[in-house]
Amino acid sequence: MLLKQNQTSIVAEEAGFKTICGLDSRYVFDYYHLRASVFRSELRWIGDPTDELDTDPLDANAVHFFTLSPNHKLIAALRIMPAQERWMLEEYFPSLLPAGLELHTLDACEISRLAIDKEWRNFQIDTDL
Repeated sequence: MLLKQNQTSIVAEEAGFKTICGLDSRYVFDYYHLRASVFRSELRWIGDPTDELDTDPLDANAVHFFTLSPNHKLIAALRIMPAQERWMLEEYFPSLLPAGLELHTLDACEISRLAIDKEWRNFQIDTDL
């Protein structure tokens, strides 16, 4: 799926929840703020825990996905790095890679920065499937 900047596409809808591919100005702050709340404040993995936003240089070439609750609150986020782009694993964690491992095959991608709002982590959608 190729999207131009500021273009979004709904990829799934269920019980009032919407999962959207692509970022536009309506959601950018909430997207990066959710990541900061998980990776900086809660887990303290990276950066200053008081930073409001979590961004890095890899974001520019990523495909971003997020989920909105039925009341339009951004509650989940993730990014996918295509095979032709440099990945977080090799950029920030190269010591974890086995020598000689071929990462960038045509059928590969990297999913990173999966963040789910704390109050929604145990929520279950009740459907009659």
